[in-house]
Amino acid sequence: MKAKSNIFFVVFISIVLILILIVSLNYEKVDSFIEQNVGVYGYPAIFLFSFLTDTIDQPIVPEVPAILGFVYGLNILYVFLIAALGISCMGFINFYIGRKVFSKKIGDLCTTKKYANYCRLFHKYGKWSLLIAALTPLPYVTFVWLSGAFGMRFRTFFVFGTLAKALRLGIALLIASIFYV
Repeated sequence: MKAKSNIFFVVFISIVLILILIVSLNYEKVDSFIEQNVGVYGYPAIFLFSFLTDTIDQPIVPEVPAILGFVYGLNILYVFLIAALGISCMGFINFYIGRKVFSKKIGDLCTTKKYANYCRLFHKYGKWSLLIAALTPLPYVTFVWLSGAFGMRFRTFFVFGTLAKALRLGIALLIASIFYV
């Protein structure tokens, strides 16, 4: 089992290094492609990509399209507002997916003795775990689903999840504007 995971790790790192090499060798073409498409699609593309990057947990964070939009000449305030709107819309959808789809499954699991402790812990520390997930690279969408499934109040979710995620986006854009100027 350990050999399989080592092989997977080596293959994964090799693919990443090859992609970095390809992009580095074709930097002019990639740069031109991104600049042309930001000019054509602009703010709607930032909304769409911000929305889609928060659909499931995956390695591309919503800050990436927002920073690229700013770097390629879009207004930083509009980029922030549009990206925050995309993140918020998907967050609300994921919250209600957790509430409607996962709440019964969580309720069934919490009746067993094994999971009762986890349920108590989430009720006690759920908003703080959501805040930490929103501000760090932890799997935010999973915590949003859990927040909905455990019946967190929407107002609490909005403050500790959505506003915190918008704060993270704002900090990333601020850092990009400092280093890009």
